[in-house]
Amino acid sequence: MAMTWRPAEISVVGFCGLPISAATAMVAPVFESPAGRYFTGDPDSVVPPRTFMDREELERNREAGYLTLTNNNWRRQPGAVVLYAHPTFLNPGATLCELSAAELNFDTRANVFLDYLARANALTVLYRWGRSLVEEAGRILSSRPETADLDRAMDAAERALFCAPPPEHKQLRIDSFIALVASHHVRKHPTERLYREMKLDFDDATIAEIRRRSEAKAAGVRPYPDELPQGVSSARSGSDSIVENSQDAALWMSLTSGQRSELAMIVDGKLTSGIVLDLAEESSQLT
Repeated sequence: MAMTWRPAEISVVGFCGLPISAATAMVAPVFESPAGRYFTGDPDSVVPPRTFMDREELERNREAGYLTLTNNNWRRQPGAVVLYAHPTFLNPGATLCELSAAELNFDTRANVFLDYLARANALTVLYRWGRSLVEEAGRILSSRPETADLDRAMDAAERALFCAPPPEHKQLRIDSFIALVASHHVRKHPTERLYREMKLDFDDATIAEIRRRSEAKAAGVRPYPDELPQGVSSARSGSDSIVENSQDAALWMSLTSGQRSELAMIVDGKLTSGIVLDLAEESSQLT
């Protein structure tokens, strides 16, 4: 049906809101039609936008943070979105997973990489980034990670969540939460906030499955010990410790890092003084 409130030619001159630091997102465009008249919303709606802006109003809204203007302008495509990626999201640091923004161009006015894409194409880019990050987190958790490795896994899983908008990428979002919660468990970080976030997207049954799978993944991680391996600590840590008292903890700490690493791989359950001494003696004879 022909619209009477707008001409046929519509340009995209920006997007709604401000880009979030270290994030990526699909956002709604800001339109211009005709020249000098700006609006947001669905140009195909039979109801005209509630508010049209002139250039002065557009600038005021930009300064207030309600919208972002870009150097690039595009001809409007039905259903298309602006996809942006903050530079820190793509390359957060030398030790963290870097992503390619080959599909996007850096916009100096918005200070982000972006393009105006069909929604399906934007979702494809996000999926590629998100799957790469989840796989990176999985590789780390499947190795013998040190503390810095676990921090990389947490960073990758957190960034993957930005790439998994529900409902289109529901499974990717589930996988991202599993990797993120597992990383938090291994690092002994609280997970309550993560489960609260899940309630925005998933039902109780799905959250229970995420909990089960993340705990199972965390249980299989064998981090490289900085001091004590996973599950080994002083007597103050209570029943979670595999060293039963302070004497055993002292014996454990008297071992070399190589001996502790080897023993952590072969011992399951509680360590007693005799086991520690026997294994330490056996290990020292091999070195």
